[in-house]
Amino acid sequence: MNKYTFATLFLFLAITVQAGAYDFKKSLQGGVTLYFSISKSVDSEVSVVAPLGEKGYGNMQQPSGRVTIPDEVQYDGERYRITAIGPNAFAGCDVTAVTIPEGVTKIEIGAFDKCSVLRSLTLRCDSLAQAVNAFGGCKVLDTIVIDESVRVLPPFVFAELKTLKYIRLLANGERMKNLFFGSKSKAVLAVGGGVSLIPPFLCYNFTGLQDVDYEDEGRSLSTIGQCAFAGCTGLRNIEIAANVSRIEPYAFAHCLPQSLTFVSKRPPSVSEIAFYGIDGQTPVYIPCSSRGVYANSRVGRFFGNLVYSEDCGGGGDAEVIYVHDTVFIHDTVYLPYTEFVDKHFARQDDAVAIEEDESDESEEKVEEDEVEQERQWIFIDGKVLRISRAKMMRGVSVRVFDDKGRLVVDERIPDDQPVDNYYVKLPKRQRYFLRFDMGAPIVVDVATQEIKL
Repeated sequence: MNKYTFATLFLFLAITVQAGAYDFKKSLQGGVTLYFSISKSVDSEVSVVAPLGEKGYGNMQQPSGRVTIPDEVQYDGERYRITAIGPNAFAGCDVTAVTIPEGVTKIEIGAFDKCSVLRSLTLRCDSLAQAVNAFGGCKVLDTIVIDESVRVLPPFVFAELKTLKYIRLLANGERMKNLFFGSKSKAVLAVGGGVSLIPPFLCYNFTGLQDVDYEDEGRSLSTIGQCAFAGCTGLRNIEIAANVSRIEPYAFAHCLPQSLTFVSKRPPSVSEIAFYGIDGQTPVYIPCSSRGVYANSRVGRFFGNLVYSEDCGGGGDAEVIYVHDTVFIHDTVYLPYTEFVDKHFARQDDAVAIEEDESDESEEKVEEDEVEQERQWIFIDGKVLRISRAKMMRGVSVRVFDDKGRLVVDERIPDDQPVDNYYVKLPKRQRYFLRFDMGAPIVVDVATQEIKL
């Protein structure tokens, strides 16, 4: 075999090897060229690959700059869905930002290895099942966006990153456990306005997490999942957005905050171990006129240092008396603050004078009368709420909320209420929350629980 024949054969083999590593290539918007390999098991699916396999790109054109991988590509009259990013697919490339499409379920080892200028990653993948050591050597990757289409991400996928600064969560993911486990990167988590759930274990043991911001004041956020921020020892100030109604077990366990802030005047439903391991004397900032309801909630039972979050007009520890969040289920009445009931409405000038009687029988009769009087204070007859001491509650506002916190009744007992019974028509619901707002003359000192007339 002469040298010309050998050279021709070598060139043929080289071309064959190159062509065998991918099935076709496609130029995308912005002049970026990607290489694709058709799945051997599913004809309509492809992977993004390096054209020379383990050898990468050689002298072939590399993707660079901002790369948005499309959901699908068309080749030879067929449409292919992109479902994987192969080994070393972008290794060593000068890409600065990458968007992963919805259909990708697998990012193979080393896919973005040594992408030394990659700063931003956007995930749109619905169910990413595998991404092991995919981002090794990404020394400046500081921004991750988890788009609203994402439901599932594999554990530890970002744990290796050391340069994270900003994470934007737009998804109500079902399974996103331990994404940043053990990461010490000093980062901020921004929760999108459409997010209703912080997924369980999302930032578990993310010791570098320093702050959680709520876009649009977290208008949709209702639940903070189990262990969502457990072990986030870098969180210095924990804020609970206004519409959060549920905080699950160990949500903030073993954090070391300098303070907590609750934005809502109505405390959320809190697991008794949601703040496990946090110092009970940590300052908890609450809205004005909310100390009573927080003090009687699990927040108040766990934390003893309740502080107003703003200037309350010089009111100090004096608050307008209220019986808040009384719960009605069908025809059963629950009064969480019954120790205040008589003090609120049974004033001295309304009391019945009873002649002194030293007999035990007389004392027992008085006690029975008082118990019966308290029981008759409020009750429901069908869809009507009856208040039996209405004359003593002239000018008081009666507010009824549904189980989602929406105001469904707001009316004031007239100042000239002539009789004892006042009736409030209830909407067609089975669960209610009742609140009375008393007038300014009646206040309570929450420190001593003394009534001031």
